[in-house]
Amino acid sequence: MQNFNEDSIKEFQVITNRFDAEYGGALEAALNVVSKSGTNDYHGSGYGFFRADALRARNYFETVKARLANSEPVETFGGPLVHDKTFFLWASSISTKAAR
Repeated sequence: MQNFNEDSIKEFQVITNRFDAEYGGALEAALNVVSKSGTNDYHGSGYGFFRADALRARNYFETVKARLANSEPVETFGGPLVHDKTFFLWASSISTKAAR
């Protein structure tokens, strides 16, 4: 199981049957993920997910509302190392979950 930063993914492909030899011994499914690359300009983005018990409604089937706190800041930054030749893309996603 891999956790990918949503902003660092350019494209993905899910293959569920009829595998070629290039996918090895996969039995159920194969997932191909292509990451973004940097460009000749510096670009960046950032956003966050925030969830707390005060902002969550009780599920119809719950007798007691679960208490939780979750925040996940997401940042990306990319640009050139050598103009027109080498690029970088830095992506960060830190999840902080606290169940009480």
